[in-house]
Amino acid sequence: MTAFARTDGKRVTKRVSNLSTSAQDLITAAQQKAVTLESISFCNTTGTTERLISFYVKDGGTNYYILKANPLAEWETKVFDTHSVVLNPGQTFTVLANAAGVDVVAVFIESSSQQEQAASTGLDAFRTPQKG
Repeated sequence: MTAFARTDGKRVTKRVSNLSTSAQDLITAAQQKAVTLESISFCNTTGTTERLISFYVKDGGTNYYILKANPLAEWETKVFDTHSVVLNPGQTFTVLANAAGVDVVAVFIESSSQQEQAASTGLDAFRTPQKG
């Protein structure tokens, strides 16, 4: 079981049935809102063909992949809930598959608390070049 420290916001569940090659935006963080991905599951509903799944955060014209072209076997379900991803205002959480036949269920926490957003670096670590 995974425990999450910050669960003071409103839980929002987003579902996509039969995800395919068209990218689907699940949620966009509105102004004055912090949106945290709590968990996401992918289910291959085909009994014959492996699927490749991707999910990422769109920030302006840049995609920050969390998972890219990860194999999902026939009838397999994968659940990702080991860490949270915080969306800053204007960022969008997006999912994609290489072919039809994938169902997606994601649980987000939407909070108006700026403390939650300030407590996490969100994707800033991905955007900030590291000097070494």
